[in-house]
Amino acid sequence: MPVPVSKGATGIITYSPDGYMCVNIMGPDRPTFASSDFMGSTVNEKAAAFETFVGYCGRYEVNERERFVTHTLHTSSYPNWTGSGQKRFIEMTGNRIRLTAPPILSQGNQVVGALVWERAK
Repeated sequence: MPVPVSKGATGIITYSPDGYMCVNIMGPDRPTFASSDFMGSTVNEKAAAFETFVGYCGRYEVNERERFVTHTLHTSSYPNWTGSGQKRFIEMTGNRIRLTAPPILSQGNQVVGALVWERAK
């Protein structure tokens, strides 16, 4: 799966009190489509958009004792994740939370993704 997360990436993660979550992350300097037609982009434009964005939503459950959260995905920009449980290890410091994923396969390599989120003021 292409991973758009790099220095300069932006996004938002939301956890609701009733057990739902949503995350959207986009890489920096995403190119826009040449056409203003919502469905009128080229195959190359669509590929570039997919490679610079990840988003998913679903339910979440926190395991406080073992310090992880499981996101059970109802939707995902990466189709293989739809319906799956995605585990993220939690580290909290002040108004920041670091979520670290177990190793995943990305472009033939095992990688560990970690994101640091800061609470909006």
